[in-house]
Amino acid sequence: MKLHVLDCGAMSCDLTWLLLKPGRTIRPRSERDKPVEWYPCTTHAVLVETSEGTLLWDTSCPRDWETRWEPTGLQEYFPYDQVTEEQYLDAQLGRLGFAPENIDYVVLSHLHFDHAGNVRLFANTGAKLICHQKEKEFAFGFEGPFTGAHLKADYEGLEFETVSGDTEILPGVTLIEAPGHTPAPWRCASTSPRPAP
Repeated sequence: MKLHVLDCGAMSCDLTWLLLKPGRTIRPRSERDKPVEWYPCTTHAVLVETSEGTLLWDTSCPRDWETRWEPTGLQEYFPYDQVTEEQYLDAQLGRLGFAPENIDYVVLSHLHFDHAGNVRLFANTGAKLICHQKEKEFAFGFEGPFTGAHLKADYEGLEFETVSGDTEILPGVTLIEAPGHTPAPWRCASTSPRPAP
């Protein structure tokens, strides 16, 4: 098994969004005129190669982030502006010798725009798109083009398989339920060797 953490650059955001700490980001009124502190909010994807298939965990942000996110207004608060050409997801996969059609499973921890932004690259490639059942119900169930950081333009019209509970997706790769910040109650994949028979 091989595991690759793909550095997909960073969005910029107000540090307050990432960290709520008195005296650091929550300022007293005596400091209300201090400028906002902007900070890099990194984004990653993880590629797992196994003898029985290749899995991509999350897909980062899209190249057309500014226009795609415009209906939400979030491009003003989380600009994906700390990314080089080599850090876009397709370039990161290419660097490892992979193209979308070489991926067997695309597992999305959740469908926020910084995790599902490139999932359309895998449409019609044969890759199985997988997310948690509760996440799919929420992300496809609201009215309008977006709610919060769920943007239907990223994933609407794509077919997703769903899972719930701890689920082994490939030998040695298990999706583990854990609390998160969307309706999907899982966030991580465990990659550990299976015990010998």
